[in-house]
Amino acid sequence: MLDTGFSPAFINASGSRYLMSCLKEVVGLLQHRGDVIAERIGTYGQARGAETGDFMMLQLINRNALVLQHYLTTRQVHPEELYRALLSLFGELSTFGDESRRPRLEGSYQHSDQGATFKRLMFAIRQMLSMVLEQHAQELELQPRQYGVLVSPRVDRELLGDASFVIAARADCDTEELRGRLPSHLKVGSVESIRELVSLHLPGMRLRPLPVAPRQIPFHAAKAYFILDIDDRDQSGIDKSGGFAFHVSGEFPGLELQFWAIRN
Repeated sequence: MLDTGFSPAFINASGSRYLMSCLKEVVGLLQHRGDVIAERIGTYGQARGAETGDFMMLQLINRNALVLQHYLTTRQVHPEELYRALLSLFGELSTFGDESRRPRLEGSYQHSDQGATFKRLMFAIRQMLSMVLEQHAQELELQPRQYGVLVSPRVDRELLGDASFVIAARADCDTEELRGRLPSHLKVGSVESIRELVSLHLPGMRLRPLPVAPRQIPFHAAKAYFILDIDDRDQSGIDKSGGFAFHVSGEFPGLELQFWAIRN
């Protein structure tokens, strides 16, 4: 009885329906994710602090996608050459993958068993793509409202229980001064509670200075970074509210704030 899952060996990869389906799948995945990342960078841009990792990932995608697209159009490519290209892609993706940052793949190219050879590699690539192409940091829009209040209304509910929230701040003063003064002058709460927090001088969410920027967001020497310590009560309030709200008292000339959600 013939094994319907068996893939015969080919000298020319373009003659193998299975190898071409693998190639088309990877090209499609890279094109889709490249479009998503490019749009995200175009939306926020360098000036708004698009994640540095996005630029590096887009560079990786653009470089590999063009080579693999070329293999789709050429009629003469040996399966081992295609394997090397996909293997190189897997190795680069591993840099952005799990904590080891090292590629882990069992087996090697076996020309007489191309089906099993490419099946192992494709499984590893799919797994790595699903791991590294998730957006780990998202800048949340801050909208100015009356009386110096800033509001971040569009917070994904899934982020609230699975993310840390970081504020990046810069002003026309020394960074250490900003790091020391801002926590006692910045009120953070829900949209519905911010007025009460300000008028009654209530503490709101605690703002804790960070020594350096989290690795998921870009570092700027002129900025100070803070993380919100959100307790269960704060979490419940935000869950039911229209988003986060911020109010700064005191003099901070040239103050600019950015609000980030970083997936845990």
